[in-house]
Amino acid sequence: MTESLYACIRKRFKAVQAKTIQRTSL
Repeated sequence: MTESLYACIRKRFKAVQAKTIQRTSL
């Protein structure tokens, strides 16, 4: 259960980071 939650947060964080990188790239 905890691992799943951690994975979800990590995935979301990764998505946000990727979006930020794209924005910075532009």
